[in-house]
Amino acid sequence: MFTFLKKIVNSHLTPRSLFERVIKDEQFDALLAVSKRPATLGEKITRKLRKLVYFWPSIVDADSWVKGGKGSYRDPNNFISMWPGVDDLMLDKVVERVSSADDPILDLGCCCGRHLEYLHDKGLSNLSGVDVMEPALELFKKLRPAIYEKVTTHHDFFQRFLSKCDDNRYDLLYSSGATIELVHPSFDIVRNMCRVTKNHIVLAVYEDKHNYPRFYVREFAKHGFVLVESSRPIENTSISLLVFQDRKFRKNAGLVLESHQTDEEGREASPGRVTANSKSSESLWEKVQRRLTRFRHHPRGRAVSLGDRNGISFPEVR
Repeated sequence: MFTFLKKIVNSHLTPRSLFERVIKDEQFDALLAVSKRPATLGEKITRKLRKLVYFWPSIVDADSWVKGGKGSYRDPNNFISMWPGVDDLMLDKVVERVSSADDPILDLGCCCGRHLEYLHDKGLSNLSGVDVMEPALELFKKLRPAIYEKVTTHHDFFQRFLSKCDDNRYDLLYSSGATIELVHPSFDIVRNMCRVTKNHIVLAVYEDKHNYPRFYVREFAKHGFVLVESSRPIENTSISLLVFQDRKFRKNAGLVLESHQTDEEGREASPGRVTANSKSSESLWEKVQRRLTRFRHHPRGRAVSLGDRNGISFPEVR
């Protein structure tokens, strides 16, 4: 119940309009600078006070990642190897969803580059990654120099990077937790992920853990990306695989999504399927014929209209 209440707060009750007014480049740069020196007493007190006001914009949750290094709490050496049964499952979905090898793809939280290496080995060539941990990117360059030279990496916070990114910059975006689960809800991470992505978003995400659990399916649907495939959770883990697709992509591709049945948290009760849209290529005359046929065969000869489909009764057609 407590997790459910946190989701309500994070998805529905936290104002999103304050972040850009409160958090400026100076705050991002200051947090990056703290990674190179111990935080002062005043900085520690300020952070504690900010956490007491749940809705106040904050980026301090990234502190442990900014300070990551050998022997630290977030040691990048812990993220060198693939997570069997999770990383490969997520990345195979990425490969399935791209339409060509040079589709621009973003790894949100690329760390040491293990995911980017996997995709490069699968033949994908237009790869980018962003991560706030500088030692992780340095380790990426040291361990995988050939791959590092072929991909585009950005050392930055998710919030600042996405805010400055152009609309529809990437065909596909993916992220493996814990990443977006640690972003304070005052920054609308879901809206910005959808804004910069043209077609698909693939996530391995902890829906019920870490700092800021949310109603991910509902939030993505609100911004035009619907759930088309999922494993909630992936077998023998507490992490979920979620594959989202932009509504406009389905329409342009002549596809329709057979609706997912979901519970109050947006979890699947039965899976949905993407199928060919037979109506997408209909001529005007074929549409007229189909509608006339539906009219003639409707029970009791009643005309079928939007109102009728919504349960509103109409008088019989004589």
